[in-house]
Amino acid sequence: MYGNIGLRLNENIRLIYGYEYSRGFSYVARGGHGISLQIGFHQQKKGPVQNNADAGAMEEIFAKLDQQEAEMEKLKTRSDSLDKNLMLLRQELEALQNKQLSKDDIIAAIDQYFERAEHNQTRQTEKPSSAESSKKPNHEKYRIISPKTEADFDAPEDSLPAGYKLVFGVYQLATYAKQYQRLLKREAGFETTLIQLPDHPRKYIYVCMAKDFDSLLEALSSLKTLRQQLKLNNPPLTKGEAWILQTIK
Repeated sequence: MYGNIGLRLNENIRLIYGYEYSRGFSYVARGGHGISLQIGFHQQKKGPVQNNADAGAMEEIFAKLDQQEAEMEKLKTRSDSLDKNLMLLRQELEALQNKQLSKDDIIAAIDQYFERAEHNQTRQTEKPSSAESSKKPNHEKYRIISPKTEADFDAPEDSLPAGYKLVFGVYQLATYAKQYQRLLKREAGFETTLIQLPDHPRKYIYVCMAKDFDSLLEALSSLKTLRQQLKLNNPPLTKGEAWILQTIK
Protein backbone atom coordinates (compact mmCIF):
# COMPACT_ATOMS: atom_id res chain seq x y z
CA MET A 1 0.00 0.00 0.00
CA TYR A 2 1.43 3.33 -1.04
CA GLY A 3 0.32 6.92 -0.47
CA ASN A 4 1.87 10.36 -0.77
CA ILE A 5 1.05 14.02 -0.27
CA GLY A 6 2.79 17.02 -1.81
CA LEU A 7 3.09 20.78 -1.44
CA ARG A 8 3.97 23.19 -4.22
CA LEU A 9 6.18 25.82 -2.63
CA ASN A 10 6.41 27.93 -5.77
CA GLU A 11 6.40 27.57 -9.53
CA ASN A 12 9.63 25.52 -9.60
CA ILE A 13 9.77 23.65 -6.27
CA ARG A 14 7.61 20.81 -4.93
CA LEU A 15 8.02 18.98 -1.60
CA ILE A 16 6.49 15.47 -1.47
CA TYR A 17 6.17 12.97 1.41
CA GLY A 18 5.38 9.28 0.74
CA TYR A 19 4.81 6.15 2.85
CA GLU A 20 4.53 2.50 1.79
CA TYR A 21 3.52 -0.59 3.79
CA SER A 22 3.82 -4.28 2.85
CA ARG A 23 0.73 -6.36 3.64
CA GLY A 24 2.31 -9.64 2.50
CA PHE A 25 4.69 -12.19 4.02
CA SER A 26 7.90 -10.19 3.59
CA TYR A 27 10.07 -10.41 6.68
CA VAL A 28 12.71 -7.94 5.47
CA ALA A 29 10.88 -4.60 5.63
CA ARG A 30 7.37 -3.87 6.79
CA GLY A 31 7.22 -0.24 5.56
CA GLY A 32 9.18 2.85 4.64
CA HIS A 33 9.04 6.65 4.55
CA GLY A 34 10.29 8.88 1.79
CA ILE A 35 10.66 12.60 1.21
CA SER A 36 11.46 14.08 -2.17
CA LEU A 37 12.21 17.61 -3.31
CA GLN A 38 11.43 18.36 -6.96
CA ILE A 39 13.11 21.39 -8.53
CA GLY A 40 12.23 22.49 -12.05
CA PHE A 41 14.37 24.72 -14.27
CA HIS A 42 12.25 26.49 -16.86
CA GLN A 43 13.34 28.56 -19.82
CA GLN A 44 12.11 32.11 -20.14
CA LYS A 45 8.50 32.22 -21.20
CA LYS A 46 8.14 33.00 -24.89
CA GLY A 47 4.40 32.76 -25.28
CA PRO A 48 1.49 30.35 -25.10
CA VAL A 49 3.12 27.73 -27.38
CA GLN A 50 6.15 27.34 -25.06
CA ASN A 51 3.93 27.13 -21.97
CA ASN A 52 1.85 24.34 -23.51
CA ALA A 53 4.99 22.40 -24.46
CA ASP A 54 6.38 22.61 -20.91
CA ALA A 55 3.07 21.54 -19.42
CA GLY A 56 2.89 18.55 -21.82
CA ALA A 57 6.42 17.44 -20.89
CA MET A 58 5.61 17.59 -17.17
CA GLU A 59 2.42 15.61 -17.68
CA GLU A 60 4.40 12.95 -19.55
CA ILE A 61 6.94 12.72 -16.74
CA PHE A 62 4.25 12.31 -14.08
CA ALA A 63 2.47 9.72 -16.23
CA LYS A 64 5.68 7.69 -16.43
CA LEU A 65 6.14 7.96 -12.68
CA ASP A 66 2.60 6.70 -12.12
CA GLN A 67 3.27 3.78 -14.49
CA GLN A 68 6.46 2.86 -12.64
CA GLU A 69 4.65 2.94 -9.29
CA ALA A 70 1.95 0.63 -10.69
CA GLU A 71 4.61 -1.82 -11.95
CA MET A 72 6.34 -1.76 -8.57
CA GLU A 73 3.03 -2.56 -6.88
CA LYS A 74 2.55 -5.55 -9.20
CA LEU A 75 6.05 -6.83 -8.35
CA LYS A 76 5.37 -6.46 -4.64
CA THR A 77 2.09 -8.36 -4.99
CA ARG A 78 3.85 -11.16 -6.87
CA SER A 79 6.61 -11.28 -4.23
CA ASP A 80 4.02 -11.55 -1.46
CA SER A 81 2.30 -14.38 -3.36
CA LEU A 82 5.61 -16.26 -3.76
CA ASP A 83 6.34 -15.84 -0.05
CA LYS A 84 2.92 -17.25 0.78
CA ASN A 85 3.36 -20.23 -1.57
CA LEU A 86 6.79 -20.96 -0.07
CA MET A 87 5.34 -20.91 3.42
CA LEU A 88 2.55 -23.31 2.41
CA LEU A 89 5.11 -25.62 0.75
CA ARG A 90 7.20 -25.68 3.92
CA GLN A 91 4.13 -26.58 5.97
CA GLU A 92 3.16 -29.37 3.54
CA LEU A 93 6.70 -30.78 3.52
CA GLU A 94 7.01 -30.63 7.29
CA ALA A 95 3.74 -32.54 7.72
CA LEU A 96 4.78 -35.25 5.24
CA GLN A 97 8.31 -35.58 6.61
CA ASN A 98 6.97 -36.03 10.12
CA LYS A 99 5.09 -39.09 8.84
CA GLN A 100 8.21 -40.62 7.27
CA LEU A 101 10.03 -43.50 8.92
CA SER A 102 13.71 -43.12 9.71
CA LYS A 103 16.35 -45.46 8.26
CA ASP A 104 16.95 -46.79 11.80
CA ASP A 105 13.28 -47.85 12.04
CA ILE A 106 13.49 -49.59 8.66
CA ILE A 107 16.77 -51.37 9.50
CA ALA A 108 15.31 -52.57 12.81
CA ALA A 109 12.23 -53.95 11.02
CA ILE A 110 14.37 -55.72 8.40
CA ASP A 111 16.65 -57.20 11.09
CA GLN A 112 13.62 -58.40 12.99
CA TYR A 113 12.29 -60.04 9.84
CA PHE A 114 15.56 -61.89 9.14
CA GLU A 115 15.89 -63.05 12.75
CA ARG A 116 12.41 -64.53 12.55
CA ALA A 117 13.12 -66.13 9.14
CA GLU A 118 16.40 -67.65 10.36
CA HIS A 119 14.67 -68.96 13.50
CA ASN A 120 11.97 -70.62 11.39
CA GLN A 121 14.60 -72.11 9.08
CA THR A 122 16.51 -73.55 12.07
CA ARG A 123 13.37 -75.20 13.41
CA GLN A 124 12.65 -76.73 10.00
CA THR A 125 16.15 -78.22 9.62
CA GLU A 126 15.74 -79.95 13.01
CA LYS A 127 13.06 -82.18 11.41
CA PRO A 128 14.85 -84.26 8.72
CA SER A 129 11.88 -86.57 8.30
CA SER A 130 9.84 -83.86 6.69
CA ALA A 131 10.30 -83.29 2.95
CA GLU A 132 9.56 -79.61 3.36
CA SER A 133 12.05 -79.12 6.17
CA SER A 134 15.06 -78.92 3.87
CA LYS A 135 13.60 -76.09 1.83
CA LYS A 136 14.80 -72.59 2.55
CA PRO A 137 12.23 -69.84 3.13
CA ASN A 138 11.13 -68.33 -0.18
CA HIS A 139 11.85 -64.65 0.39
CA GLU A 140 14.17 -61.86 -0.73
CA LYS A 141 16.80 -60.23 1.46
CA TYR A 142 17.26 -56.50 1.68
CA ARG A 143 20.04 -54.11 2.60
CA ILE A 144 20.14 -50.33 3.02
CA ILE A 145 23.08 -48.53 1.39
CA SER A 146 23.56 -44.88 2.41
CA PRO A 147 27.00 -43.45 1.46
CA LYS A 148 28.34 -40.84 3.85
CA THR A 149 31.64 -39.83 2.24
CA GLU A 150 32.94 -39.41 -1.31
CA ALA A 151 34.94 -42.63 -0.96
CA ASP A 152 31.74 -44.58 -0.23
CA PHE A 153 30.53 -43.88 -3.78
CA ASP A 154 33.56 -45.75 -5.20
CA ALA A 155 32.59 -49.08 -3.61
CA PRO A 156 33.37 -52.19 -5.70
CA GLU A 157 30.67 -53.98 -7.66
CA ASP A 158 28.57 -56.31 -5.52
CA SER A 159 29.08 -59.90 -6.65
CA LEU A 160 25.59 -61.03 -5.60
CA PRO A 161 22.69 -60.96 -8.07
CA ALA A 162 20.69 -58.01 -6.82
CA GLY A 163 18.51 -55.09 -7.79
CA TYR A 164 18.86 -51.52 -6.53
CA LYS A 165 16.26 -48.79 -5.96
CA LEU A 166 16.78 -45.13 -5.03
CA VAL A 167 14.54 -44.29 -2.07
CA PHE A 168 13.17 -40.79 -1.28
CA GLY A 169 11.20 -41.78 1.82
CA VAL A 170 9.21 -44.56 3.52
CA TYR A 171 5.69 -44.42 4.99
CA GLN A 172 3.35 -46.68 6.91
CA LEU A 173 0.19 -45.40 5.18
CA ALA A 174 -0.45 -45.27 1.44
CA THR A 175 -2.28 -41.91 1.73
CA TYR A 176 0.87 -40.07 2.83
CA ALA A 177 3.07 -41.98 0.38
CA LYS A 178 0.88 -40.97 -2.58
CA GLN A 179 0.72 -37.35 -1.40
CA TYR A 180 4.52 -37.26 -1.12
CA GLN A 181 4.78 -38.85 -4.57
CA ARG A 182 2.64 -36.06 -6.07
CA LEU A 183 4.73 -33.42 -4.29
CA LEU A 184 7.99 -34.77 -5.75
CA LYS A 185 6.45 -34.69 -9.23
CA ARG A 186 5.01 -31.18 -8.81
CA GLU A 187 8.04 -29.48 -7.25
CA ALA A 188 10.95 -31.26 -8.99
CA GLY A 189 9.53 -33.40 -11.80
CA PHE A 190 10.71 -36.70 -10.27
CA GLU A 191 9.02 -39.83 -11.65
CA THR A 192 8.55 -42.23 -8.72
CA THR A 193 6.90 -45.54 -7.90
CA LEU A 194 5.53 -47.04 -4.67
CA ILE A 195 6.69 -50.51 -3.59
CA GLN A 196 6.30 -52.86 -0.65
CA LEU A 197 8.77 -55.58 0.31
CA PRO A 198 7.23 -59.03 -0.29
CA ASP A 199 6.69 -61.27 2.75
CA HIS A 200 7.75 -58.45 5.07
CA PRO A 201 5.75 -58.42 8.33
CA ARG A 202 5.50 -54.62 8.31
CA LYS A 203 4.06 -53.42 5.03
CA TYR A 204 6.07 -50.24 4.77
CA ILE A 205 5.57 -48.26 1.56
CA TYR A 206 8.77 -47.12 -0.17
CA VAL A 207 8.67 -44.03 -2.42
CA CYS A 208 11.37 -44.88 -5.00
CA MET A 209 12.69 -43.48 -8.25
CA ALA A 210 10.85 -45.15 -11.11
CA LYS A 211 14.09 -46.46 -12.67
CA ASP A 212 15.66 -49.63 -11.19
CA PHE A 213 19.34 -50.57 -11.39
CA ASP A 214 21.09 -53.93 -11.74
CA SER A 215 24.54 -52.57 -10.96
CA LEU A 216 25.64 -51.17 -7.59
CA LEU A 217 28.12 -48.77 -9.20
CA GLU A 218 25.43 -47.45 -11.54
CA ALA A 219 23.04 -47.01 -8.61
CA LEU A 220 25.69 -45.18 -6.57
CA SER A 221 26.44 -42.85 -9.49
CA SER A 222 22.74 -42.04 -9.93
CA LEU A 223 22.33 -41.55 -6.17
CA LYS A 224 25.18 -39.03 -6.15
CA THR A 225 23.53 -37.04 -8.96
CA LEU A 226 20.14 -37.26 -7.25
CA ARG A 227 21.49 -35.91 -3.96
CA GLN A 228 23.07 -32.97 -5.81
CA GLN A 229 19.73 -32.20 -7.47
CA LEU A 230 17.87 -32.38 -4.17
CA LYS A 231 20.27 -29.89 -2.56
CA LEU A 232 19.15 -27.28 -5.10
CA ASN A 233 15.59 -27.36 -3.76
CA ASN A 234 14.58 -24.95 -1.02
CA PRO A 235 13.02 -26.17 1.18
CA PRO A 236 14.62 -29.67 0.94
CA LEU A 237 12.26 -32.33 -0.41
CA THR A 238 13.64 -35.27 1.59
CA LYS A 239 14.02 -36.04 5.28
CA GLY A 240 17.77 -36.43 5.47
CA GLU A 241 19.27 -37.85 2.26
CA ALA A 242 18.09 -40.26 -0.39
CA TRP A 243 19.52 -43.81 -0.12
CA ILE A 244 19.66 -47.16 -1.92
CA LEU A 245 17.55 -50.25 -1.19
CA GLN A 246 19.43 -53.37 -2.30
CA THR A 247 17.32 -56.45 -3.03
CA ILE A 248 19.40 -59.64 -2.93
CA LYS A 249 17.58 -62.50 -4.60
